[in-house]
Amino acid sequence: MEDYRLRLPDIQIEIEGDAIVNRPSMCQLSFQNPLPKPLTHGVFTVEGPDFSTRNQVKLKKDVLPKEQATSFVVVTPKTPGDKRITAKFKSRELNDVDGYVNVRVFDDYDDNNNNNELVAETRFPSSSYDNNNNNIIISNDIHIDSNWNRNSIYH
Repeated sequence: MEDYRLRLPDIQIEIEGDAIVNRPSMCQLSFQNPLPKPLTHGVFTVEGPDFSTRNQVKLKKDVLPKEQATSFVVVTPKTPGDKRITAKFKSRELNDVDGYVNVRVFDDYDDNNNNNELVAETRFPSSSYDNNNNNIIISNDIHIDSNWNRNSIYH
């Protein structure tokens, strides 16, 4: 009988956009199955010291060997500052897989102090760009000012 030492993978956590107080943020969780057999009944658990709830997500299907286990959760931070989001994964075949990411949570306004304006990172076809006014036009009443560091949508 041979003994093997298995190094557990780390869960990679990616957050879409900036984390902002009282605004939901989508997180993607993923890792690669290191075992030569499928992982069954997999569950991701995500939490943070300041987030609204502890999220548990059951995987809908088995994770095949060398396949990525991936899931998405929504977290809503309650206070600004530096935070840590942690994730754990367990299945019948594999336990104690974990990972974390440090996140800076911003107050409920963007870094340009534009309260009540939607800030979006986006790309548009060149035909939507108005060279004369340095604006990207989505419709007659929504414009994006391209002079800012981040595009700000305003009416």
